[in-house]
Amino acid sequence: MTHTSVSVNAAEERAWRAPNNPQLSYVTCTAMEDLAAKLNMDPVEFFDKNLGYAGRVPGPEVYRAQLKQAAELAEWRRLWHPRGQSGPGQRERGMGIGFNQWAVWAIPANA
Repeated sequence: MTHTSVSVNAAEERAWRAPNNPQLSYVTCTAMEDLAAKLNMDPVEFFDKNLGYAGRVPGPEVYRAQLKQAAELAEWRRLWHPRGQSGPGQRERGMGIGFNQWAVWAIPANA
């Protein structure tokens, strides 16, 4: 058997079937924001308090720094408002939080 390397004009290898990480992250973050709303908490504070349960590499300290920087860049404190308090009119406006992580640092499993 002979193996021959062939150069092709393509990017590095990656997942072919496009994992559903963004969809799962959306569902998870939406549920957490729903719970924060029920508790009358700012979602940034709620996420921050629960980052210790992330249990993933790089770890809560990295997520906490990213969350803080994202909130500052988005002007969260100035622009965020509790649900149902977006002002007059029929169109609701708001801000939300989304976390996602590619499988590079996935949660270890034995299944």
